[in-house]
Amino acid sequence: MASRAVVVGVALAALIIRASLLHAQDDAPRTGHRLHIVRATDGTAVAGAEVFDVDGSPEGFKLTWGIRIENADQQMPKVAPRLVADGDGYVTVGPGRLHRMLVRAPGLHHWIELTDLDHKGSETIELYRDLPLVIELVDGHGKPVGGAFVELGEMMMCGNGSRWNLPWRAASDRDGRVFYPHYVSRIADQDLVSGEWLELQNPVADPKRHDLRAYHDLPTAEFLEEGPPVLRWQLPLLAKIRVEFTGVDALPPDARITFEMVGPKQAFGDPDRYASDHGQPVEVLTETGVALSACFHWRPRERGLPLEPDLRVFGSAHPIEGGRALLRVSVASDSVDVRLRPVRGDGATVPTSAKSAAAGARVRSFDVSLQWFDRAGFRLCTNVCGIAPDETGTLRFPWPRPRLDAAERPAKLRVVLRASAHFYGWETFEPDALVEREVDWPLGEALDVGTLTVPGSG
Repeated sequence: MASRAVVVGVALAALIIRASLLHAQDDAPRTGHRLHIVRATDGTAVAGAEVFDVDGSPEGFKLTWGIRIENADQQMPKVAPRLVADGDGYVTVGPGRLHRMLVRAPGLHHWIELTDLDHKGSETIELYRDLPLVIELVDGHGKPVGGAFVELGEMMMCGNGSRWNLPWRAASDRDGRVFYPHYVSRIADQDLVSGEWLELQNPVADPKRHDLRAYHDLPTAEFLEEGPPVLRWQLPLLAKIRVEFTGVDALPPDARITFEMVGPKQAFGDPDRYASDHGQPVEVLTETGVALSACFHWRPRERGLPLEPDLRVFGSAHPIEGGRALLRVSVASDSVDVRLRPVRGDGATVPTSAKSAAAGARVRSFDVSLQWFDRAGFRLCTNVCGIAPDETGTLRFPWPRPRLDAAERPAKLRVVLRASAHFYGWETFEPDALVEREVDWPLGEALDVGTLTVPGSG
């Protein structure tokens, strides 16, 4: 979260600096820009059109940060004054070069993410029919699928941070339909950002996807006058996974249980897509038999630590159409003091922090993954990252052992030692193990894994 905030903060700062420079170039005071609001199809004036305008000052950018075409109807009236076009469709907006505007009338819409009115060829604003894109989701038998999720995606920004889940996401209704708002307005505007898409979010092997790109040429008048565009997505055979939570009473009253669950070609994002209402079960539609990866969060995140989830889960969805797999997650735990001693191939200890510091050498650190299987065959993992040996060459750390009933408690625990790797929190893959050992499930307050020989270090 902190890394993403840095990236977003830098982008916001760049926009503010650009706006400041452009405003500094304004030579004379202005009274405003007189705009003419017309229908895109025939150029007729739109009397009474609403205009919500924020200028491109640094303050304006801060006010409108995070506003997009999907939420502009709700957010712009909160931060921008409401202007109304006169009987001839004219309205005067504020001075300055850069503007963000929402312009709308009954059945018409135009979201202007950013425009330079000083260099715009015309001060005419065209309104398009306010039509959504309708996505119809059906199963292999042609029947509508309700409760499936379609979300907005975008190319991930390069950098050190989480993958951002965009805020627009919708579940299909009982008729299997999802409505993406303002679709015609969006594709008719070549200035809106390209490189985004709509995608089926439920865990499947090959998610359906529809690119949202501005056309090279404006759509024809005939297209703009047609009814809502419709896409039909046929989904693969579907099953469900039911996630149940135990030990919820051990959490603080305000604790939130959230998680991500994806298929093999999908990625975790931030914030989590799924949430449990005070520990209530959550059911997720999945493709039958698809490989699943999930990550769960319920503990407060500590500043400065990697975004490693509280629990990772790997497994497969139910193999039969209409079947339901069960995953039980314990959010209650008891602390166990774990120790293990990595050694080189010649039996010598790995350089410790104190010895390395004294010799000016780089301290070697490790990640440790503690893994077990539940009765349904899911592999559950908690990872502890970036641990350096102490002065005795031993790795020591507390492990929050899940509080499991005797019937659910596994017989064995797998301890996996890995080279320390930086996790962003959105990867579904796992680094290779250096060495691993299976031990009895610990029942006490301490676990001594013993000595593990690290290959290639001798």
